[in-house]
Amino acid sequence: MSEQRMDADTAETVAGVVRLLRRAAELVWAAVDAEGAGSPRQLLGLGIDLAADEARNLLPARFRSTGRFRSGMNRPISSGLPSNCCGA
Repeated sequence: MSEQRMDADTAETVAGVVRLLRRAAELVWAAVDAEGAGSPRQLLGLGIDLAADEARNLLPARFRSTGRFRSGMNRPISSGLPSNCCGA
């Protein structure tokens, strides 16, 4: 990543993308809750959470929201991942 400063309009756009990804993750995790353990959407929810984190990391510090958001945090992943992965 370059060390160039991000202008305010670009930062607001990226922040909007972060908000959209967070909302998408919330919806996916709600579907996972409804489907129960072993839902194939667990990996989708995890992927969206990771994408939101990566997009947030692109923002300058002054634009970042406080704390780290993970809509699916503390949820067990039971779709074939190794048992030492992700706290499962």
